[in-house]
Amino acid sequence: MLNPHTGIFSSVRPVNFRALFLVLFAGSPVLPAWGQTLPAPTIRMEQQMEFQTTDGAAYMVEGSNNGQTWTQIAGPLFGNGGLARALLPQRPSYTQRRVRVLNEASLLPGTSQWEGKSILLNDGGRPRQIIFFPTAQGVRRGMLKTDATHARSFTWKSSRQTAAESTVVLEYLDGTKSTLSLKFSTVQLGGYELHDQDPAGNFQVSEAGSFSLHEGQIQDMLSRVVLPTNIGGQQWMIEEGGALTRFDFGNDGTVTVNYPGGSTEKRNYQFARGTNPANGALKITSSNQTSPGLQYQVQMTTQGTGNTSRMPLPIPGQPLPPGTLPLPGNVNIPTARVITQSTTGPPSSLNGKTLQLNGNEPVTLTFHSDGTGTATREENGSVEVTPFIYNYSPTDDDEASLALIYPGAQTDRVEDYDLDFSANGSGSFRSSSFEGGELAQNSTGSFNTQSP
Repeated sequence: MLNPHTGIFSSVRPVNFRALFLVLFAGSPVLPAWGQTLPAPTIRMEQQMEFQTTDGAAYMVEGSNNGQTWTQIAGPLFGNGGLARALLPQRPSYTQRRVRVLNEASLLPGTSQWEGKSILLNDGGRPRQIIFFPTAQGVRRGMLKTDATHARSFTWKSSRQTAAESTVVLEYLDGTKSTLSLKFSTVQLGGYELHDQDPAGNFQVSEAGSFSLHEGQIQDMLSRVVLPTNIGGQQWMIEEGGALTRFDFGNDGTVTVNYPGGSTEKRNYQFARGTNPANGALKITSSNQTSPGLQYQVQMTTQGTGNTSRMPLPIPGQPLPPGTLPLPGNVNIPTARVITQSTTGPPSSLNGKTLQLNGNEPVTLTFHSDGTGTATREENGSVEVTPFIYNYSPTDDDEASLALIYPGAQTDRVEDYDLDFSANGSGSFRSSSFEGGELAQNSTGSFNTQSP
């Protein structure tokens, strides 16, 4: 994958079309890094430019007549490791053309960089977490957690269509696929559609709603979910009846409401967390004295998703119209990345460590720095060693999540662990094992970690 730096190449002479055939079908070189000269782009009939791309990079096509002043004529185009094609305008014509490699991360708000992150989908109040593992052994893998009793592994590939739109294709062990279409509103929030493949190979929209993008995994124990007492600086995405409204909360008691049609409005807000720390009440005052404000009841279902119930905020001295009913909705709230500093809490990484689990079936998990590891079990006097791919991330000062995929298994076998750390690298765990997407076993026990 290309580093997000800038490279340039120019075309100042005609292209030999036989050479074009050899370049395109005999293989094109990978784009070099910033400051190096790239091969001349191929132009067909002076209408279409083709060039080899690098996965995750972005490109701008520019034209010039003097080599000094450059004008954008196509792009940005987003690379996926294949050929990019740009249609060039007939007028004005340029004697020189170049393709400039952009910093993909600067083209906000979207992204195509998913490794080590998770996407939390809010399907009508039902959270679904898509976890993207770091690449291991040249393969991109991940795990889809739909609820407490269903989880599947997948391989994935992604593409980016515009600065705000990306697509991720998930392919499961049984050969079926899901296509996740994302439209970003901010770098962490947006709307999605999930298209599942039916047995005939056709894709159909199975769900849609709001999503949030998180660094690492989220803490999905409802008993640990806590809303902040101060939501200043946060951004929320609320979905009501398929319409997405974004709220940007300031630290001065004001909120910018970004409506589905693209208009914005600045209002004042008040927020109070309930006796149950996962619940809260949000009041947004009216922008004038003749229209009601808004009041939301918020109930979180995970660390990043929840349900809302909206009612008008009455104008003083004027009751609400008879028959006014609450409008249900769903909310996504991005989480801050957890950076552990404590020597007694979860380590920032499991690279090179060994985790001894003492539960219903004792097992020793050994973790390597390349994202792989082995699970060692003793059954009936024999030792069984099984390789796995893993993803690990701290989710709190004393908690971490660990997901394992066994790519060599004949069935889709995945394991999900919640680790609660105490002193000296020991603690307790809760785990769920899944076979073929279905829950196979829940387990609890203690663990301790060892470093080489």
